[in-house]
Amino acid sequence: MHVNPTAERIPVSFRADDATLGVLQLERGKWTDASFDVPQSLRGRVARVTIAPERTWSPAEHGTKDDLRTLGVSVRKIASP
Repeated sequence: MHVNPTAERIPVSFRADDATLGVLQLERGKWTDASFDVPQSLRGRVARVTIAPERTWSPAEHGTKDDLRTLGVSVRKIASP
């Protein structure tokens, strides 16, 4: 989910270590379930997961002057079977 006030949908890429898992279009204010196949080379070991929105935003740029954070997407859970 994202709450960027200037975008209805944001492309978000998902990676595990150096492997691209996929790209999803996330809608503003809506939780989205994502599921990706993990490459065989990464199975059974710890991998760094990267979630990268195409763009980010700052509440300070939209009227909340005290909030200088750079925000992207909200993540509820990352799980592996």
